Amino acid sequence: MIMKMTMVSMETCYKFDIVETKDAVQNAFDNAGLMFALREATGVIKTLSEELRQTQQEHKKHLAKTEKILLGIKEYRKQDGGERKKIAKDVVDYWFEKVTTPIQPVKNKIVVFFSTDNELYCEPKIDHCYRVEVNSYRDKMIRTLIAHKTYVPTETLIEICGFASRKSLESAVDAMNRIAHRELDIFKIIEGYRDSGYRIFPGIILKKE
Repeated sequence: MIMKMTMVSMETCYKFDIVETKDAVQNAFDNAGLMFALREATGVIKTLSEELRQTQQEHKKHLAKTEKILLGIKEYRKQDGGERKKIAKDVVDYWFEKVTTPIQPVKNKIVVFFSTDNELYCEPKIDHCYRVEVNSYRDKMIRTLIAHKTYVPTETLIEICGFASRKSLESAVDAMNRIAHRELDIFKIIEGYRDSGYRIFPGIILKKE
């Protein structure tokens, strides 16, 4: 991912640590509303850490391997195929974001603005801007998430925004993240899981003007 913005100069350092893999699995299980037993998963985490580190430049190619490795966790095996794929994707996305992104202070997070004209943008605005339709599902979703500091429960978000189902909410989140990546050149704008809740992606600062 290429960030088209000016950052404060800093030493570029990368983290390749098994702790990040544990955190990635913990994050994915939390998002899915599942219990995570570290004692049971120690061997799985070690194997997964080695696999991800060896093939770190091939993001999409090892989702299947991640699914296979995660089968070593009992709670994961209980889920259906769709849930397993989602959890595996969360693990890989989290891991790559953590270990392939230079460590930087909070003050250097990308700032995304939500203007009074309903435009999401980051500087330079001429290159990175997307107008959200007023009172649309996306508009209500963004405003609701901005108003909360933590995860908004899935059912609450569905009720506030008027989504027909969890699936329609999940589709809207995926679409919004694709737009954010394409138009704003950021990793994503929303994170979460349909069975637990959603929040503004902590890798950015989203401000209302």
